[in-house]
Amino acid sequence: LRQCPEDRQPIRERKQPHRVLCNQANDARVKCEECGWVGTREASRSHRCAPPAPSPAPAPAAPAVPERARVVPARVPAAPPQVPMPRPNRLRRSSAAGGLMLVAFLVDGTASMQPWMDGLRDNIVDAARELAALSNLDVRLALVLYRDIGDAERFVVLDFSPVTDFADFLGRQEAKDGGGDAAEDVLGGWHQLTAALSWREDAVCRACVWCGDAPG
Repeated sequence: LRQCPEDRQPIRERKQPHRVLCNQANDARVKCEECGWVGTREASRSHRCAPPAPSPAPAPAAPAVPERARVVPARVPAAPPQVPMPRPNRLRRSSAAGGLMLVAFLVDGTASMQPWMDGLRDNIVDAARELAALSNLDVRLALVLYRDIGDAERFVVLDFSPVTDFADFLGRQEAKDGGGDAAEDVLGGWHQLTAALSWREDAVCRACVWCGDAPG
């Protein structure tokens, strides 16, 4: 026998009020707690929970790559900083093609300079010969010795000459007179340097070196 949904007792009578209650109970909406199915109470008697959907199979793992077979991207070294190249000057451009180089020496010729005269001559000559050997320049040297105002030989001047002639001339000079008083006639020596020497406009280099122990 069917049971009453209220008291769970067998239904023995089929009176109208009781059938109404049964119909209402069977039409009630119920929900399955396991699978979430929703339907009438009457339909729940034949409900069976559907089996859970199988979980997707995991993707196959990628094969391990041996350590030696791995490709490691090479590191590209950073570009070195751009160093501006020095602009070639007139002397550097002309040293290979040849040219005239004029160097004048303004030297204190008083007695206090005697200890340095020999060394001065040797250093000047060695530097000039080395410069001429390393380039195609025609090196010419000049000399202006200055002493005190009132000295008998106040100035000694040698115009631009080859290195050998310059070395011979400087070797014959002696530091004498002057000293012990006011400064030497430096201004007069500069005047001789600019006025008495034959400076040429076509020279690729024109330079002056001043040597003294007490410039004033």
